[in-house]
Amino acid sequence: MRTILSLRTQGKTEFEFDMRVLPFGVEVVSVAIEDLADIEFVEKWVTTELWCTPLYYQDALMRWPKRHADVVATFAQAQTGGVLFHYRRGNDRTGIIAIVLLALVGVSAEDIVSDYELSPDPERDVLLRARDTSSREAILDTLANIDVETYLLEAGLSKSDLSTARERFLEPKNENAA
Repeated sequence: MRTILSLRTQGKTEFEFDMRVLPFGVEVVSVAIEDLADIEFVEKWVTTELWCTPLYYQDALMRWPKRHADVVATFAQAQTGGVLFHYRRGNDRTGIIAIVLLALVGVSAEDIVSDYELSPDPERDVLLRARDTSSREAILDTLANIDVETYLLEAGLSKSDLSTARERFLEPKNENAA
């Protein structure tokens, strides 16, 4: 691992890495993918405690396409080696970026949901059941309503960065293979 993408919310005071404990050569890049100055977002998601659920993904993607494209660009431009992206809790900001990156490389919606479900969160599940839905339904709905490649390109991601982001995930094709 050579790069850590620290996903942030603009306007929120958050944990910062103690750079002294990181191995030499590991770069930490903070990228804000949300903005608490958006009062409508705060009222709809933060104050209702639904911010930690995939119910808010589609809305966040529509509000901040440039921010999400910036994360993919940063991922693509990271130094050679592994890239880790994180947020403290791991199921909101990381969830959005994970579904964007996985969809970008052609992972099926069902497989993306199955991957997401590997990180159980009983509190999140209670919130979703109270609204008669589930993480599976919310993520499938989000993915059904977005073409990730078009979304990212329209948000300003270059074709070069789009291609490089894909290549970071996928092994190069062997043209000489039978």
